[in-house]
Amino acid sequence: MASQDSIQQLLDLPELEAQKRWLAEHASMLDDEVAAALKQRADELLRADVQRSLETVNLMLYMAELTGNAHHRALGLRAEGNVRCLGGLGEYERACELYDEAAEIYHASGRLVDEAKSLIGKLYALPFLGRYAEALEIGRWVRGILEEHGEWRRLAAVTLNLGTIRGRMGRDAESLALFDQAKELYHRLGDEGRP
Repeated sequence: MASQDSIQQLLDLPELEAQKRWLAEHASMLDDEVAAALKQRADELLRADVQRSLETVNLMLYMAELTGNAHHRALGLRAEGNVRCLGGLGEYERACELYDEAAEIYHASGRLVDEAKSLIGKLYALPFLGRYAEALEIGRWVRGILEEHGEWRRLAAVTLNLGTIRGRMGRDAESLALFDQAKELYHRLGDEGRP
């Protein structure tokens, strides 16, 4: 298990190759905590420095190779999907493929919540491809899983996103109803629901 100091040491290294060497040298310490820290770094860099975000994604995928852990790979695929969809690259089709691959990995191991989390990103990409019906169908499934597992903050965000999609489709009454549902979920969350 890597300590927070070790993870910070990795993240502070200035070059991708140096980071890869660090991972290879510390392969026995690589765990879910390191994967989560790399995902967080990739997400933080998403809009500030897309190139560094992609480098962090590459590091995540390299780590997955070293560990042989399919869930580490799935997390890296989710992070790459985010960069391609939300990082300003406009690679929505590729992002959908990445989200699907991550979801398949989680599905194969029965991790429904992680599968649903993988498909949340796809809900952002599909409308840019004009695939509204598919987004709504996936959104219904994701909402059901999140509700069933008490993932209220994510459920609120997905509900809000589905409201936006309905609005883009000209289904204003349905859109407003979803916005009201999201508002109620955020209200119930209290301080936890605030950005």
